Amino acid sequence: LGTGHQIPIGLLMVGGPLIDAGHDVRLLDAERNHLSSKRILKFAKEFSPDIVMTGHSGSTPAPPICVNMLASIKRAFPDIVTVYGGVFPTFHADQILRQDKAVDVIVLGEGEAVSLNLVEALRSGESLDHVKGIAYRNEGKPKLTTPSPPIQNLDTFRIGWELIENWDDYQCFGLGRSAIIQFSRGCPHRCTYCGQKDFWVEWRHRDPVKTVDEIEWLYRTHQVNFVNMADENPAANKGEWYRFLEEMASRELPVHLFTSIRTTDIVRDANILHLYKK
Repeated sequence: LGTGHQIPIGLLMVGGPLIDAGHDVRLLDAERNHLSSKRILKFAKEFSPDIVMTGHSGSTPAPPICVNMLASIKRAFPDIVTVYGGVFPTFHADQILRQDKAVDVIVLGEGEAVSLNLVEALRSGESLDHVKGIAYRNEGKPKLTTPSPPIQNLDTFRIGWELIENWDDYQCFGLGRSAIIQFSRGCPHRCTYCGQKDFWVEWRHRDPVKTVDEIEWLYRTHQVNFVNMADENPAANKGEWYRFLEEMASRELPVHLFTSIRTTDIVRDANILHLYKK
């Protein structure tokens, strides 16, 4: 029963804005479906994409798998533009572009706005120099463009939930269908062992009510019973965290939540632990 496979939330977050901009987007979850290179290439041949984007949540063993997949795609379809994003490629962009010719472009940091701007530039033939927040090869050498500013309103871009074809593929702890949402990004603390402060730059949050609306929609529309919050520190602002907890409690949804919170914040919240429990 275990944790099971979880939805590729990063790709869905990038996919939503691309769909809304009129692009034809498909999700291939090769990890969940244990797909071989042969089956991935078959999918690529049938869909015939102009761009292939891949990424992962940050685990260090994953890059060779992603790069090998992109290499097989490049060998079969050399005209496809390959894009790689996530925590690891953000921190190792120069190294990856020097070593792995199968990777054409790396998205640095959060990807919604950057990926949309990148796709528009590729479609129009505009120089990639003008796309903020990417790394690519310029005359054979890695080039990092001007950093893209953090997205201040996290409700600006929506998650492309419609890209999931079979919700039964994603279940958790024997509780049924699961999903991942994100209430906040980053963390105001500067712990020396953590790199999230460099990836997300600053702590920001979504509207608490809209976040709970999305959880309720997932439950009622897709029968999602378990929600994993992909936050580094959702309780960083007690007021906004309280609004989220109060809203969740008031809806009385039979949805299990999982998140990571600093122990100092739990102690701080001693007077509202009844909302945690509810």
